[in-house]
Amino acid sequence: MLIAAHSVAVKAVLITNDKAFYNVGHYLMLDDWTKPIRADA
Repeated sequence: MLIAAHSVAVKAVLITNDKAFYNVGHYLMLDDWTKPIRADA
């Protein structure tokens, strides 16, 4: 969780597909690198 804490501290998006981070997702800005990028994003 040190990675998650650092991500929160610097207001960065955490790029992961590790589902453990989604348990504390309300504190984090998360993105899943395994999902394709939407064309309308």
